[in-house]
Amino acid sequence: MKIKTEIKKHRYGLLIVLFFSLFAWRNVLIEPGLVNYGDFVFPLILKNYLTHTYPLWKELWSYNNFQFFPRTVGYSFIMWIGFLPHMTPEIFERIFLIFIYSLSGISMYSATYLLLKEAYQGDERTEKLIMIASIASAIIYINNPYVINHIGHIYLRYSYALGPMILVSYIKMIHSEKYMKWLVLCGFLMALAAGTQHWIVFGPFLVGAYFFFDLILRRELKENIKRTSLLAIIWLGLVAYWLIPVVEVILTKGWVFPKYILSAESILSLHLKTNPYNVFTLMSFFWPKFEFVPSGILPRALWVASSLVLPISAFLAIAMRPKSKFVLFLAICVVLFTYLSLGMEALTPKFYYWLIFEAPYSGLYGWMFRDPNKWTQFLTMSYAFLSAFFVVEIFKRIEEGNIKLKKGVSLGCLSVLIVASMYFAWPGLTGDFNGLMSPSPVPKEYVDAVDYLDEHGDNYKVKWMPGYASRYATWNKKWTGHFDVFSSPIPAIGDMIFYSQYYSMYLYDVLLRNKTSNIGGHLAPANIKFIVFHNDTIEIRNFGKPNDPKVLESLLSQKDIKLVWKEGFMYIFENEKTSPLLYPSPKNFLAIGSIDLITSMNALDEFDANSSIVFINQLPTLPPSEAFDAVVFDSAEPYWDALGYFLPTTSLAEHTSHYNYRTGWSRTNCYTTTWHTHLSTFNRIDHWNFGYYKGLVLTYADGAKMSFDIDVPSLDRYIIGMRYFHNKNGGGIRLYIDGQPVIDVNSEGNLNDFVWAFSDVLTIDEGVHRITLENVEGFNAVNVITIAKTEEYEEDKKKIMRYLENRPKIYLLEAESDLNSINANITDYNMKWSLGRAVELTNYSRVNADIHIIDTNPTYRLALKVVSEGSIVHVNVGRYSYDFEVNNSTWIYTPPMKLNELTRVEISVSNKVYLDELLLYSTENGDGIEDVVGKKESETKVEWEKKSDTEYLVHVKTENPFYLVFSNVFEPNWYVIIDGEKINNVITNTYLNGFYIDRVGEYSFTLTYYPERFATYGWGITFLTLLFCILLIYRER
Repeated sequence: MKIKTEIKKHRYGLLIVLFFSLFAWRNVLIEPGLVNYGDFVFPLILKNYLTHTYPLWKELWSYNNFQFFPRTVGYSFIMWIGFLPHMTPEIFERIFLIFIYSLSGISMYSATYLLLKEAYQGDERTEKLIMIASIASAIIYINNPYVINHIGHIYLRYSYALGPMILVSYIKMIHSEKYMKWLVLCGFLMALAAGTQHWIVFGPFLVGAYFFFDLILRRELKENIKRTSLLAIIWLGLVAYWLIPVVEVILTKGWVFPKYILSAESILSLHLKTNPYNVFTLMSFFWPKFEFVPSGILPRALWVASSLVLPISAFLAIAMRPKSKFVLFLAICVVLFTYLSLGMEALTPKFYYWLIFEAPYSGLYGWMFRDPNKWTQFLTMSYAFLSAFFVVEIFKRIEEGNIKLKKGVSLGCLSVLIVASMYFAWPGLTGDFNGLMSPSPVPKEYVDAVDYLDEHGDNYKVKWMPGYASRYATWNKKWTGHFDVFSSPIPAIGDMIFYSQYYSMYLYDVLLRNKTSNIGGHLAPANIKFIVFHNDTIEIRNFGKPNDPKVLESLLSQKDIKLVWKEGFMYIFENEKTSPLLYPSPKNFLAIGSIDLITSMNALDEFDANSSIVFINQLPTLPPSEAFDAVVFDSAEPYWDALGYFLPTTSLAEHTSHYNYRTGWSRTNCYTTTWHTHLSTFNRIDHWNFGYYKGLVLTYADGAKMSFDIDVPSLDRYIIGMRYFHNKNGGGIRLYIDGQPVIDVNSEGNLNDFVWAFSDVLTIDEGVHRITLENVEGFNAVNVITIAKTEEYEEDKKKIMRYLENRPKIYLLEAESDLNSINANITDYNMKWSLGRAVELTNYSRVNADIHIIDTNPTYRLALKVVSEGSIVHVNVGRYSYDFEVNNSTWIYTPPMKLNELTRVEISVSNKVYLDELLLYSTENGDGIEDVVGKKESETKVEWEKKSDTEYLVHVKTENPFYLVFSNVFEPNWYVIIDGEKINNVITNTYLNGFYIDRVGEYSFTLTYYPERFATYGWGITFLTLLFCILLIYRER
């Protein structure tokens, strides 16, 4: 009954808020299509959206769900509507958008009303004024520059909407005699707001600000701590369902939220609009997507004047009611959040730098503060509250003063405040936010493609190309996000985890350069049967330029996929090489080299595409060497990269926070578009190696230096090593310790790969020493350094030899990149060659390479892929010489040979010959290529049953240990659990999961996404906390 009374009492205020919400979205409500912009991506399939927050692993997108999982409870209040009969994506999307927008107004209206009632206790004359002021505050809060600029950040705005009631319920909790309902409400709202990661910090920060303010003002320490502690317990209990798995992953794996390569320069780029005026007027977003300033002298002048109305009204409220503790708190908030919103533009920029880069555990949360405009939401809230105090005070003064037409003057002041604020944020009045949130009709071919996959895609995955994440679409000319993947009716390998993102970048490059005719083999281990190519993307930087047609041409020319469906800009290809979701790998290769090895091996007709390729410098831990059938190297000098895995290495990227490559060493990593922009665009270098997941630094600046301290544990003899990028545009690099040069190399050459350089043996004292890296000249990059005791260094060398000694060795070299060419030409890219190119030899040219033979015990054969219409091919391998007559495209083999540790291979010809690739491999039986890399029938039988997205029951019958491939994107929290024993996964084929299982016989085990178990425990705690909250309220009543 009381609720009905309150609704009736506030019906006009609530109706006005709803009217303004509907008015703001009026064009969106009537136009056809879906709104897809930025962070807000709405799929074609409604169920995909309704279930996107749960569970912790989404097989549909092959994505860990830590980002969305915290929203499970918060969005359940609206998601249930989507399950009503006849609900469509278009209708539900509009309900959702109106709900979020209206929630901001309702929350601010309610919070303002409660706060003003608390501030004006005993003054019955102010009841109507408080309602009017609350309406004004709500209108300002739902339509202002902060909201306009963040209109696409729908989930951040959900937390923004709850912010006012979080603050006011905490205030009521502190000041009420019966406080339990407010305590529970505050905890519940904080739990809902924490669905956006930023509010894990922002929520406690907001209530913490009032906690300390009230503590200083009233000094009621004991009671405040008691109530706030209970609030913290309830909040933590309510979010336990996602907090417990998050903590477990952080403790065991060290990360869970997005990993950003932050730099001081990238942070400054987010300060482009951060100046006192823009912060003061809530306009400080780093990249305004709207043209706020109207054209024309008079409209512009009025707009500038209107920009000052809200801030001035806030400061007038402070002046009019300076003794109110709430006004004083809000005044402090204005100062505090103005300071934080200025970020590095504040008077003390080093503090903000410290907060992001140097504060304790800043690696976990520093990225949340990279855009200082996030703090502006609290400045907006403070302004809105203060504007309500201004309305009440100005009305009271006019009423009490000797002023004619009091009502007219009062309403005039109110109108100026509201109209000026809305005129200043005029894009919010256009009906679709000046077109940015206008719906775009989804083309029919998209709908039909989804229907085709739904009908034909049982038990298989799809790969959508190209990604929309950084592009516009021809039918949706704004950031389209992951619309294709989110709309998929069958599981898709998306780009939301950087393992798959990096591999997708590589696949796109392979197709763009015509490097392969076997793209199906690249995708086979991932259970991918379909490739959907949507030729509708537009590059942002060159708006209007269509997607590169070479990619589609390359897809149409592949040997192992076929076009099965086409409509408009949509093409669906079917992969002739597929694998199950779970399968025993037919062959397993340990790779030392770059991703190009996958392309080179798939070019071998004998190669089984479902084989596993595990890259040593991509692994946190190595499986036993028995897990692998052979070791594959892609260079003539593979030893040092293998050794680098065992050495203690230090990431140089962790010792600088800068990214300005024209002036100094700049941090990035091997897996970003940033690094590949430098390689492909600036330097015309094709390179896809790894960096031990430890980042790198790069620069073009001659003489650039970076320095940092290291702690040497004891006086001893040490060796210092440096992994640097050997490339055609390189130059001198020097590494110093305490000012003395210890490594001096020239990185210029045609290798275009990372290599190691080592110092002489050095005697280094115990204590702190200064390391300096100098770029003498040229384009240079350095990945890691190592400082190892000589005995440890020698022991690590023995470790790698012991690890590799009993495995067959394969040196797979590409003629165009791994051999030294003398008077030879390199062909243009053409997919008929193994990696897109070959070396054209004539009787005046030759190629050679000095190969480091890691294991000289077995015999070796050399196989060459050559094409000629008639020539003699002369092959010298160490002390052996052979001549082969060639008159077609063929492989030629040498007999088995015993080789020295350093063996030169040299090839020359009598007439024109195209040399494609070389395989130098160990063999005891004179095996051919088909025996070394070819298909091998697995005797292991695997059957599995899917219990959920996060758990599979697997039954195995095997006579030998085996390697199990699980073709979801790699995530380190997948485990095989056998009789309580956890088996870690291994990164397979650069982005999939693999498990080496050394048990034999017939048995069953569980494949599980382990954090989901902790989520189950967390749900129990959350449920118990809800019961506890009900008990608290009941007891107080």
